[in-house]
Amino acid sequence: MKTHIITAISYMIMALIPAAVIYAAIILISTKLGKRKKVKKSKCIVEYLCLVYIWTILEITGIIGMQFNLQWFKESVGSIGFYLPSGRGEWMMLLLNIGLFVPLGALIPFVFKLSPLKIILGIMFFSIAIEVLQMFSGRFFEINDILANTLGGAIGYGVYAIVSKKQGKAFN
Repeated sequence: MKTHIITAISYMIMALIPAAVIYAAIILISTKLGKRKKVKKSKCIVEYLCLVYIWTILEITGIIGMQFNLQWFKESVGSIGFYLPSGRGEWMMLLLNIGLFVPLGALIPFVFKLSPLKIILGIMFFSIAIEVLQMFSGRFFEINDILANTLGGAIGYGVYAIVSKKQGKAFN
């Protein structure tokens, strides 16, 4: 588990520059279109961190840099499934999948003012998109990952809700 966390941190560090470029482009375009006026520095930092984290998730799951192969997708379709974790390694992967999406569930509400249901559904659809894309690389579509990622996002949103309630309007 320790090596997975160290790997995730290294992916996050490598995501700093591409996320900065993407964020600068978003700011530039939205400002030119008049969609973005004055925004608090703290909100900009959270938006940037959210982009860094999304990039990190896409790196960890192999989406960034993936080679797409239609044949692999066809072969993977037959293996879609759900399983109950049995061994220690499977339980560890389940916990890592939950943990991977906790920060995303806490960051998204800062960026988008959406209802809790829309945030959790958005995280679930993001997870489904990752699973579908992974099928093109020869990896398997695992319902367990979707459930674990969604649970992690919900836990993250719960943390956000508790902290923001305690902090009041100063937090938002």
